Amino acid sequence: MSEKALFIKEIKELSLWEKGYSRIYFGDEFCSHLLPGLKDLKELEEFVSSRNLKFTLVTPFLEEYALQGFESLLQNIPEGLRGCEVVLNDWATLKMCRKFGFKPVLGRLLTRQKQDPRLYGLKKYFNREEVDYICQPALNRDFLKFLALRGIGRIELNPVLQGIKIEQDLEDFSLSLYYPYGYITTSNDCFFAKEEKKCFNNCVGAFCLGAPSFPVRVFLKGNTLFFRNGSRPEDIISGNFDVRVIVQPDSWFY
Repeated sequence: MSEKALFIKEIKELSLWEKGYSRIYFGDEFCSHLLPGLKDLKELEEFVSSRNLKFTLVTPFLEEYALQGFESLLQNIPEGLRGCEVVLNDWATLKMCRKFGFKPVLGRLLTRQKQDPRLYGLKKYFNREEVDYICQPALNRDFLKFLALRGIGRIELNPVLQGIKIEQDLEDFSLSLYYPYGYITTSNDCFFAKEEKKCFNNCVGAFCLGAPSFPVRVFLKGNTLFFRNGSRPEDIISGNFDVRVIVQPDSWFY
């Protein structure tokens, strides 16, 4: 594991930063209502520049009405953050990202993996070929070529419980691993939203759910289900890869 990044959703979480984190991730992956605001980005600009940190802007899959806001955000981002990495979880945002000179990163919603935590308990029933299948992201040669042609050089991964096995040659790509929380599924239907297209920001909290068939506890946060992977990052990905670890605070869920 090479680089360590702190993923935050609110400015107040900058208090969690400590030496050892060389990069700040800021934003949201799952909700159009939670695109970062320019005021927060200005504060982040000052924070990262004063500590010589690198910065990555995280963006969600977007409903149609939010695309204009995304374009405006890129156009007006503070000068010190221009050209930063932008994590894309919606293909509709790629063209705008490149148009304004940002570095596109393939978000984990676009990196196809088998997310279901129950696969971990089912591994013992699978043969070797089947185990390899459930552990491999959908990173075939044609897809990698597709990414390279569009200027995407970094691929981000979900910390699935069954582990990650990559057999493809990724010489031209870098990898990131979200840790320790993986997502299971997400939806436009938010438990916390009372009216269409209106966000009450109640998703800052989370519910802990349980089911006999799941080997771990499941968390409902906003419109997304998560699980926690307690393995070490180096034990989640097999292979000799230089991986950036993106740390999500436990305070999001507890």
